[in-house]
Amino acid sequence: ALGWLRPVTELGSTGAVIAVGLAAVLIGMALRRPWLGLSGALTIALASVANSLVKLTIARERPELLEPIIEERGFSFPSGHAALSAVAYGVIAVLVARSPLPLLAKQVIAGLMAALVLAVGASRVWLGVHYPTDVLAGWLAGVLVVTGYALLTRAAQTARAAAAVDGDRAAPRSDPPEPA
Repeated sequence: ALGWLRPVTELGSTGAVIAVGLAAVLIGMALRRPWLGLSGALTIALASVANSLVKLTIARERPELLEPIIEERGFSFPSGHAALSAVAYGVIAVLVARSPLPLLAKQVIAGLMAALVLAVGASRVWLGVHYPTDVLAGWLAGVLVVTGYALLTRAAQTARAAAAVDGDRAAPRSDPPEPA
């Protein structure tokens, strides 16, 4: 009855997250900011490593309350599918937010990314392979990582833009140029 959840949960699998990381690189190239896509892919990869290390450190066993619909190996806390889908699809949302797409398109894509993250996390509980707290912790970790990515890449963008304006004394400014 819940077999339809298998493809949903796979959207947070290692293979899917790798594909999203590659998509981030391509989106960065399309935006003519390859460093933004590469840093997004690196963020996804580092989040995967960090999640694995946390799982090994905490070593929480998977639920045994019900017969799981799918079998999973490894520890339960935090949910890697929840965390990595939040990071991967969150990175895509940040990239799209920085694109020249119309605002409505950006909002629709961000909403779709959020829906994917919620569906992946919920599927992990419904399939019997995670406790709800595993998923909540994964989502929280993912949101924190994406927030860090967004802030760091925004700061880098702002610094590069400021350097470009400082290099051109005739560029329009909101503040008066300092005397030479």
